[in-house]
Amino acid sequence: VKCSRLFHSQTKGYVSKLHVRSIPPPHLSSFASLRCYLLDGISKGAWLNRSSIIFAGSDKWSVDPRVSIVSSVADKHEYSLQIQKVDVTDDGQYTCSIQSERNLRPKHLNLVVKVPPKIYDISADITVNEGSNVSLICTASGKPEPSISWRHITPSGEVTASLVTLSEYLNITGITRDQSGDYECSALNDIAFPDTKTVRVTVNFAPSIHEMKSHGVGLGRTALLRCEAAAVPVPIFEWIIKGQGIDIKNLSSRSVLTVNNMTEDRYGNYTCVATNKIGSANASVPLIRKYLPPVLTCGLPEWRIDSAGLIGVGGGGGGGGRVCVVDVSRGACAFVPFIPCSLSCLRSLDCLIVFIRMAVMSHSKGRSTTNLLHTLTSLTHC
Repeated sequence: VKCSRLFHSQTKGYVSKLHVRSIPPPHLSSFASLRCYLLDGISKGAWLNRSSIIFAGSDKWSVDPRVSIVSSVADKHEYSLQIQKVDVTDDGQYTCSIQSERNLRPKHLNLVVKVPPKIYDISADITVNEGSNVSLICTASGKPEPSISWRHITPSGEVTASLVTLSEYLNITGITRDQSGDYECSALNDIAFPDTKTVRVTVNFAPSIHEMKSHGVGLGRTALLRCEAAAVPVPIFEWIIKGQGIDIKNLSSRSVLTVNNMTEDRYGNYTCVATNKIGSANASVPLIRKYLPPVLTCGLPEWRIDSAGLIGVGGGGGGGGRVCVVDVSRGACAFVPFIPCSLSCLRSLDCLIVFIRMAVMSHSKGRSTTNLLHTLTSLTHC
């Protein structure tokens, strides 16, 4: 509490007009001294609060234990009133009445108690559906009366522009998912730092799938399909292939479907369905077969080109055409049932090198390289 005596005189009775600042908590640190000085040792004094007598001379009339008369040893004319643990109810007019031999001389002063802002009521955290109207309330006390302001803090921590309002209400019409987050109420006057409290607003909305990913995969391989959705509450995912559901494990806002040991019947469109209590959304992605580039490195008895591409015929005995392919990812070579070789693989440098190598091998064994050379020649037009 800061008190200042405006002036001092021993030839004249007076009181000082002062302002008292109440610093929270008031009962620990706040007090006020209301100065009053008598004309001489003969004069009598009395203190009144409005119409109630607090002290008459040295006799205490008030039952309030917080008030007392302060007399200075150095200044016997002092007749000051001290109030301990000042609170807002002490605000008002006080009178030091000085009774001399000639007349009664009352001196008036106002005690102004300033109180820091304090938020005593604020809306509880709420959860609403997108599109709803929201009304938040924040009530504060203080003297002077504090002003109220709001600001929005998004879930990512971004602070939006302050929403300054003279009302204790903050109204949001048709709230959107972008308006979810914390709303901070701040109460401010010119006494101390603002008092702040926060309301969390959660906005529910139906799922929306914003990413679907899949990659082509070969037979016997493992396929991964990913589906991501935005939703509050967190959605439940389901995958559907050819009308049948697949049991999966949900991972928050993302679902990853793993298909092991791919077989022919597992190719097709996969549909991801995301559902929460507000609604659902679905999206489909094709899982297509990826043909591994068939690189002919084993010695096959003859070569030929047809509309399907480059194929090798014979080898390994037994009936039926077979082709020798190299599984590039495994680095293995094996005879497999007849598979047309896509000419698209011939666009790669690796395939060119293999074809040249095979041409040399065929020539050294006295085999015709006409078809191979025809294929290499056609590559110049790719």
